[in-house]
Amino acid sequence: MAESNETMESRTRRGNRSGSLRLRGLTFWARWKYKGQVFERSTGVKIGMPKAREKAVKKMDELTAPYRLANELDLQTFMATKLKTLGEAVIEAHVRGTELTLGEAYGAFAKSPRRRQLKKPSLEQYAMILDSLCKQFGKDTLMNRISRNAANEYAEIIGERLSNLTFNNYIAKIAHVWDVLATQNKMQVNPWRGIVYKSDDSISREPLTDEEIRKIKELTGGEHGQEKLLLIIIGENTGMRIGDCAALKWQDIDIQNNIIRVKTEKTGKKVAIPILKKLREALLQIPEDRRNETYVLPELSQLEDVSQLMAEHFRIAGIETSVKVKEGHKKRPYKTFHSLRSNFVTMCAEAGIPLEIVQQITGHTTQKMVKHYMHIREAAIKAAFANAGVE
Repeated sequence: MAESNETMESRTRRGNRSGSLRLRGLTFWARWKYKGQVFERSTGVKIGMPKAREKAVKKMDELTAPYRLANELDLQTFMATKLKTLGEAVIEAHVRGTELTLGEAYGAFAKSPRRRQLKKPSLEQYAMILDSLCKQFGKDTLMNRISRNAANEYAEIIGERLSNLTFNNYIAKIAHVWDVLATQNKMQVNPWRGIVYKSDDSISREPLTDEEIRKIKELTGGEHGQEKLLLIIIGENTGMRIGDCAALKWQDIDIQNNIIRVKTEKTGKKVAIPILKKLREALLQIPEDRRNETYVLPELSQLEDVSQLMAEHFRIAGIETSVKVKEGHKKRPYKTFHSLRSNFVTMCAEAGIPLEIVQQITGHTTQKMVKHYMHIREAAIKAAFANAGVE
């Protein structure tokens, strides 16, 4: 049974600089004082480990050692001389507490047990955002030196080039980083929490009409023609994102059991997708010798930007791929290859497939996101009422 914080507290005879151990959840944290200032660091030792208390005390001694040394040498005098020695660097880092610069923020955030559980693609987004902050403020700027005014000014800058929804997500991620690292930076206020979110101006990807799908299939001639046609059939019948469609491998396809098993590139989720009749027919038309290759679409899988290729294909077919939401803002995607994802979700909904199953197939994290892609057509609505006997 875990001991309480009070019983686990372990002070040495050398005073506050030697510190005390306290439990936070299952992890021991070291806490010590120097010249009226309180410092806290995780020891990384969990209560269930062998000789946990002994290891935690040893780690605490390592963390507090520079402060005991600093006391003996008179830290203030020592640092005032600005001696460029390893000893000074160690002491200066600890006297600064564990205050972090913007350049150090991502590393600390990625290792922190306090952050949300995130997949690799999501962590990469945080890395990109913090890199942007480094470019704006300088990587050596301390996080706790970013004021509300500075945060608001930066928000205005990025608000000019981002959609409202992307802006809100961007600011929310920065605020989460500051929350996670608040203790290490001795921050009382999170400057990013005061920024007002914008109204959602996102445009739902409209599903393609039957006529539009017919057009993009008919125009699949020329370079990569056959592979573009198969790409469209895969997207229409699986709801997969274009990158996952282009990277589909034969080893992912179980023709005998009518199932596709893939790990999505965006979220890292493993999904199982039934092979529908139209897709099965298209796959079986491919010669057997070609099925020995790695990729189902060997040409398209090697292209750097399949999305751009298909966007041009849609424009040639006369399909409006983007619209301007309001004056002065960038155009937003409207009908693109990603619309086939909406077609698939809508088809599932109209067929009465439970939402939780559709979510498992598409790999969405929430049912709310699945509904974002759902556009029940008028014909399906009328048919549903007719089948229910409602006149």
